[in-house]
Amino acid sequence: MLPGEARKVEELMGAMALLEQEMAVFYESCAEILGEDEALWRDLAAAERLHAQFLQEMKALLKSDPSHFQVGRPMNPVAVRTVIQGVRDNLKKLKNQELTQKKALFLARDLERSILESQYAAIVKTNHPEYQKALHKILTDTRSHQESLEQQIRGRP
Repeated sequence: MLPGEARKVEELMGAMALLEQEMAVFYESCAEILGEDEALWRDLAAAERLHAQFLQEMKALLKSDPSHFQVGRPMNPVAVRTVIQGVRDNLKKLKNQELTQKKALFLARDLERSILESQYAAIVKTNHPEYQKALHKILTDTRSHQESLEQQIRGRP
């Protein structure tokens, strides 16, 4: 990967890590404010914090030796920042008690299903084992989050 490309991907990965952190704050706030499904919300929050950490580690791997990486499908950091703002806006709604448990579950499910979450694997191409291990954990967790949220939604009237 060329240095200019690497810097762009590093910026994107930093924005993605921030998105994961913001999702963790939203989920933790759901546990505290909504009171229902507290264990689910706290588990989701903990996983998102871990994803943010993995993304920072993946970014560091890329930065340390860009020659092991190739640019995959480009994603615009502005799109990630737009999603971050959406998460923050929903956090405000939650704090203003404008979100019900059911609406929060739907929002969380939709966020976990989003293009951003599903495109993590396409951003960079590499066989780097540490990078692949972190990526696999993020993708596996995201699928599990989607399933857990779907189960909670189906169980609600």
